[in-house]
Amino acid sequence: ISYQIKNMKKKKELARKSKLEYRTVSESLTFNVEKNANILYQDKIGLTARIEYELDWIISGGMAKGFMQMKQMMETIKHKLVIKIGPDHGFCEGSEVAYCLGLTPTDPFPTGDEGFSNEFYQVPGLEFKLPLNVSIHFEAEKRNQAVTIAEEMFNTKAMMRMGQPVIILDNVIVEFHRDLKPHNQAH
Repeated sequence: ISYQIKNMKKKKELARKSKLEYRTVSESLTFNVEKNANILYQDKIGLTARIEYELDWIISGGMAKGFMQMKQMMETIKHKLVIKIGPDHGFCEGSEVAYCLGLTPTDPFPTGDEGFSNEFYQVPGLEFKLPLNVSIHFEAEKRNQAVTIAEEMFNTKAMMRMGQPVIILDNVIVEFHRDLKPHNQAH
């Protein structure tokens, strides 16, 4: 019986540590997004509610650590390869959080009369299955180098899925696509 009690206490302690770690990662994600939003935007009217909505969705969905891993990965890849990120496709399209973390080059926040992009809100009932699939497009000639950097960072080997390399992070699968069309947005 004492072994069972010790085992039960150990499980409770592991669960407590796991919750604390996730809360810390969630707070770090929130801090990074808000810090970058303050840098990117001087006038944040309407932006705060949208960021809070997206962060709540990401954090409550258990994806905060995966988003922080993607942020770290993209910063490293951009630094080492001096690359441009391709156009948005998939989940990150229209996400203010993804833009503030540098995962996408397209600013979904309106300037002037163009209106607010509603792409992020088109997730029906906010239903999703974990892990979340995120597509990131890289310059064609640098995509494989980006994959190698990610493999080294996370000590893993990319898998191929439908001809595209993927890296599995914490509740997020990152697909590395070649951007075959030239683009002018530097990031």
